[in-house]
Amino acid sequence: MSRRTSSGSTSSSRFSRSGGTSRPGPSRAASSRCAPSPGSHGHPKLLLLDELSLGLAPVMVDRIVHAIREIHLLRKISIFLVEQDVQTAFELAGRGYVIETGKIIAADTSKNLLADNRIREAYLGI
Repeated sequence: MSRRTSSGSTSSSRFSRSGGTSRPGPSRAASSRCAPSPGSHGHPKLLLLDELSLGLAPVMVDRIVHAIREIHLLRKISIFLVEQDVQTAFELAGRGYVIETGKIIAADTSKNLLADNRIREAYLGI
């Protein structure tokens, strides 16, 4: 679908925009939903999550964090989380890895990583 701009040229619809210009919102929240794959018979052992807080309002992040905790505790599912919000990641994780430019620079329990002054200063601004 294209439309005429004021200069007379045509512009493509919003669907042809690059990914970096899309706005977060309900569509992002909807894409965060997940379901077990057909081969898992409804009993997955691992849940992979990538940037669960990206583009979401803090209240939505809180709801997702609560749901993830419930899934982990009630269903005994391991969770592999990739997250740039260090505080959220460490609140959820039992163990953490800090990666910079593709290299692991720190690995320990989340409790120990949160207590590490280097991590606190560099990633939490404390």
